[in-house]
Amino acid sequence: MKVDFFSDRKLEVLDVNFGVDHTLVLCFDSDHNRNRLFGCGTTRRGQLGFIQKEPVYEFREVKMPNDEEVVNMATGAFHSLFLTKSNKLFGCGCNNNYQLGDIEQSVLNSKISTKFIVEVKLGNLNE
Repeated sequence: MKVDFFSDRKLEVLDVNFGVDHTLVLCFDSDHNRNRLFGCGTTRRGQLGFIQKEPVYEFREVKMPNDEEVVNMATGAFHSLFLTKSNKLFGCGCNNNYQLGDIEQSVLNSKISTKFIVEVKLGNLNE
C-alpha cells in the first residue's frame, strides 16, 4: 500500500522544485489557511535551510524566519530561494559564486532582498 505524505496530511501540493540532490515542495494547508514548505535530500551545502548536514530521507518542514509564509520558491543545483508573502526573498545553500548575493552561505535567516519581486527562478548551472 502506498502512503502519500501530503494527502495524508490534507496538504494540497502547489509546486515542486528539484536541485541536483534536493527537493522542495510548496503546499497549501487548508486547516491553517496558509502555505507550508517541505524538503528532503542532501543538506551538506545547506540547500534545504536545515542546520544538520546529514541527508533528509523523508519530507521535513522547512521553517522560515519569523514564521514567514512562502509563496514562491526555486532551486538551483545546490541552493534554494524563497519568496515570502511579505515580499522578502530568502536564500540558502551553496554561495561560492555569490549566487545568493552577499549573504553568509547556508544561513536561511539571511534576507537577500525586500524589493518588489513577483517570482523567482533558478537553473542548475548556477552552482
